[in-house]
Amino acid sequence: MDNYQQQNQIQQQAHYTNLPSQQNFVIKRQIYCCCCVELKQSPYAIGILDILYFIAMIIIAVNLKSTDEQNSLALANLLAGSLPRVLAFIYFAIYPTSIKAPSILLWVRIASCIPITVIYIYFSVLIFSIHTNPDKPDESDGLVYFVKYLLITIYVVPQAIALSLDYYYCYVLKRLRNEVIQERIQQSGLSQGQIQSQHQHQYSSLGNNIV
Repeated sequence: MDNYQQQNQIQQQAHYTNLPSQQNFVIKRQIYCCCCVELKQSPYAIGILDILYFIAMIIIAVNLKSTDEQNSLALANLLAGSLPRVLAFIYFAIYPTSIKAPSILLWVRIASCIPITVIYIYFSVLIFSIHTNPDKPDESDGLVYFVKYLLITIYVVPQAIALSLDYYYCYVLKRLRNEVIQERIQQSGLSQGQIQSQHQHQYSSLGNNIV
């Protein structure tokens, strides 16, 4: 009986010893937010944005069906950039507790950032290369420059902001993956401690019965 009480005291001391670190871990998770969203919930916010972007790319691809080159780029962006992200988010939504889900979200986003960045650079170069011939001024020169600066305003600048957020989301998902791994390690450590205490209690009970 004395050994049993002693084991309970040891377990309680171990629990209260680990409590501050657990509380610090919870506080740390609540502090690290993305756009005022808790880090643990950030994949859902990012996933909703990815779905909206995916729908927008479908609309653009449908509207550009008459232009082969632009339609090919839109389809490439749709298939190589948007679709994998939506599929990765669906996997995360189905298996939110899987330790693989944050890693899949991270690596899919990193891989999909490459074609999106290449397409953005391609269109930006085309837009900035719009110019008129100074040797042959024309009445439409003003309209040409108006279209150029309009495209810079409605595409180049917003897409640059979107890409910056995209790479920031990669950083957020990397932090989430590290937090999930750390949480699993802590949970595994606690379970191992409980198993060891149970084994010690069984051995002590067996020794008392033998005596």
